[in-house]
Amino acid sequence: MEEVRVGLPEDFLTGGIQAALREQAAKRELLEWDGRYYDVHFLPVSTGLGSILALDVTDVLWKERHRHDYERKVYREVMYASTQGHLIVMNDDEKEQWMQEGSVIIQGTVKDPLDIRKMRLQAKAALKVQDRSTEALKRENMFLLCASEALTNAIKHAEGGEYWLREIPGKPRRIRFWVADSGDGIALEDLPKAALMNGYSTSDSLGSGFFIMLHWCNRVMIWSGAEGTVVGLEGEL
Repeated sequence: MEEVRVGLPEDFLTGGIQAALREQAAKRELLEWDGRYYDVHFLPVSTGLGSILALDVTDVLWKERHRHDYERKVYREVMYASTQGHLIVMNDDEKEQWMQEGSVIIQGTVKDPLDIRKMRLQAKAALKVQDRSTEALKRENMFLLCASEALTNAIKHAEGGEYWLREIPGKPRRIRFWVADSGDGIALEDLPKAALMNGYSTSDSLGSGFFIMLHWCNRVMIWSGAEGTVVGLEGEL
């Protein structure tokens, strides 16, 4: 391996090695500098003496990021096709755009089952569905059941989250229910089973209500990453 000398910021290096010497323990930091990424190790050798090792990991991180992007694209296409367009694995741009579409009818936070009941009552009052036919009432009730399942998952797997019910302009009348949590995220490999197998659930990501959401909603939109998970449910009333 070729050794390359790179001028990294002196204050960063000084602070790192001083901390390592003070605690007599190795320290490690990821540094972004001048368009590159460095894995920097601060190593105490003896009292008052230490060494610094910096590895350029830019190419490694780039490959890992693009591998993840490729996997997301593959799962997105597979899930879209296998659910006839009902399940969309959103990219970052779609998430930001779609979550802002329409006007907010209700919003809130959820931490326990009582919050779910509160959401259902508020949503029913705010939606003001004029068509009281059996079919219309069934659509409304099943959509709110799906929203409840999404909130239940947020409580179970992320100790709660935030929600918004939005109405999209135009006809037929469309509504979207969004749930965002700060949990560990959903593994992409769990999506196919959760979407296609009734009752499938994992202990740390998806709940068994996912199959119900896909059956009763026009579209289910999902995004997941290190920051958490966003689930969007779209229906017509």
